[in-house]
Amino acid sequence: MIMPASSGPQTVSPLRSVVIPVAGRGTRLLPATKAVRKELLPIGRKPLILYAVEEAATSGIDHIIFVCARSDSSLQRFFERDIQLEHFLDVHGVQGEAEKLRAMFSGLRFSFVNQSAPLGLADAIRCARPEIKDEAFGVILPDALIISQNPCIAQLAECYRRHRRPVIATRLVQMFETRRYGILVVDSERPEKDMRTVRVRSMVEKPSPQCAPSLYGVFGRYVLAPEVFDAIDNTQPDPSGELQLTDALNSYCNSNPVYGYLFEGRHIDTGNWHGFVEATIECLLADVELAPVLSRYMSPSSAPCNN
Repeated sequence: MIMPASSGPQTVSPLRSVVIPVAGRGTRLLPATKAVRKELLPIGRKPLILYAVEEAATSGIDHIIFVCARSDSSLQRFFERDIQLEHFLDVHGVQGEAEKLRAMFSGLRFSFVNQSAPLGLADAIRCARPEIKDEAFGVILPDALIISQNPCIAQLAECYRRHRRPVIATRLVQMFETRRYGILVVDSERPEKDMRTVRVRSMVEKPSPQCAPSLYGVFGRYVLAPEVFDAIDNTQPDPSGELQLTDALNSYCNSNPVYGYLFEGRHIDTGNWHGFVEATIECLLADVELAPVLSRYMSPSSAPCNN
């Protein structure tokens, strides 16, 4: 089994599949992403995409569905077993690393579906429909790294188990941050009796602070019912020609309950350089072997001098 992203126990999930959209161009991380997918850039010792896969695996989900750009196969190569590399490591006495590679994705099933063009998140999710069929499923946006003891998608799956309705990961943001996130329109500013669940009426994409209907932001994790596909089919493209998940869920909310769950964990947007550096430092400081090296480097007494 892949190594868990947190020290928490693996959970039993009502979900069997998770969709991870990876068809974006990564333009906010140029020039590093000119020839390498942003999802394969390292955060600490591991590529970014591995954190999303570990979150799903630690949550008890065993089917990972990647929605990829048609022209890119690098991600698929990463998740394929490399017999030659394993043999090389064995021959050169690095059996421990070879065993780690052999066990890395044991028990997981990977599917790769193509999105013909970057036509929006809702379209990317719709591309995965043949793999999901008629079951509830999770969605993890890999740019949104969430560090937590209990994996975020597992928290949402438990909420779904109780309500059997779509669930959106949310937390309260500062007023000045509303321009950065989708914002939920909720029944009340007070959560329900479990103190972490709110009833969602609709969503607004990145409103100004003056127009924000609440301070409940949307943070790149969803558990969706299969009926959401029908809402996507009936959604009109936005002015840029893309199908937005916000629009599809707004349509779904008109006649179906949707919930927001105030997840526990720390969110970092790794899709820009500020967040990428922040996530790298956070993960290195959590690495028992590498944290002392980084700490010494960050100490004012040992920082390099510019003479």
